[in-house]
Amino acid sequence: MPKTYYSIKDLNYKGRDVLVLVNFDVSIKNGKVSDDERIRSHIGTLKYLKKAGAKRILMMSHMGRPNGKVVPELSTRPVAKHLSEILKEDVGFIETVGLKMPDMRYVLLENIRFNPEEESKSASDRGDLAIRILAMLDNPVFINDGFATNHREFASVVGPTKFVKSASGLLLEKEIKALQPFVNPKGKSLCVLGGAKIEDKLDIIESLSVRYTNLIIGGGMIFTFFKALGYEIGNSIVNDEKVDDIRKMMQNPKLSSKFILPDKVVVCRVLDKKKKLKDLRQGDYDDVKTVSSTDIPKGYYGFDVLFNQAAQEAISKAKFIYWNGPMGVFENSDFSQGSYLIGSLIQDSKAKKLAGGGDTLDCIKILNLQMPTTTGGGASSTYIINGTLPGIDALKSNYKRFGSK
Repeated sequence: MPKTYYSIKDLNYKGRDVLVLVNFDVSIKNGKVSDDERIRSHIGTLKYLKKAGAKRILMMSHMGRPNGKVVPELSTRPVAKHLSEILKEDVGFIETVGLKMPDMRYVLLENIRFNPEEESKSASDRGDLAIRILAMLDNPVFINDGFATNHREFASVVGPTKFVKSASGLLLEKEIKALQPFVNPKGKSLCVLGGAKIEDKLDIIESLSVRYTNLIIGGGMIFTFFKALGYEIGNSIVNDEKVDDIRKMMQNPKLSSKFILPDKVVVCRVLDKKKKLKDLRQGDYDDVKTVSSTDIPKGYYGFDVLFNQAAQEAISKAKFIYWNGPMGVFENSDFSQGSYLIGSLIQDSKAKKLAGGGDTLDCIKILNLQMPTTTGGGASSTYIINGTLPGIDALKSNYKRFGSK
């Protein structure tokens, strides 16, 4: 297969500064990193660059969604301290784009999303931010290792590729290799989709229903499906704007015949309606019970879903299984059964499998499941649908621009 973009092993780093896109979007509690799995996933790339002779390595990452504003609790500063412990080497920190780079091997830039240009709709604004970051470095090259944001045309993802030689990092290459078999799976295939937001999954459902044998659909988004089917959903979360879209989809037998919907729902009454659903604890709700999907009582909330034999058979027969999104509010043991049952069946199946999405990875960890995972939910789904990503396309354009030089 001909080369279409540079790999990290193709470029020369001796005596040069390197800008690296990473995904350090981790949970911070009491000023400390509580889960460093995402940080550790980039260590191979960082150590490779050091060994290859890079002078200074400037890392940039987002954390949360500050929407272009400085939000102190979303600062990446605690990550720099934690990273220094992993690398056993001091890691510098830069508060603002444009400040002088410290003379240190590893440096972390403040949350890139504090800059409004990062997600600007203006390509010119995004390009300007990339130029200002690159100007901090000496004879720089760019390494894209932040797979989880490669489905976005943000400044940090595509901007540097327009100006300097750019290559894929080790994690990005690993992720793409793992995803390729799921783009056009050969043989019986299954996509398991959950999560709360139907607006994040509707395009995925439509696209993958063409290529996958079956789709198991659960999570909070299922209640929009139920409403489209005319079921009573009580006080369960729903996106009324998508009801008509789903109704049309369900009326298409070529699509709907592939769907496997839950036949039972775990419901309860919520007493503390000020709390987020996933933060509810015993005492905040009562009267937990399992009911038919078609018989959710008025005033009750659906928090988990359970499937019949059809789901078990689809999992057992599948040669490929892609899982994105939990089946319920897995953080609470009263509502984790659906996710655990589906996850256990996927875990024990002989299929080639892959699970993605932040909530899915948290679910797998909390429920003590074991299976191959990808660090990006939206990115993995977008890659499976399109066979590429904006970040990958930017690297391809970069190779055409610099490939002969």
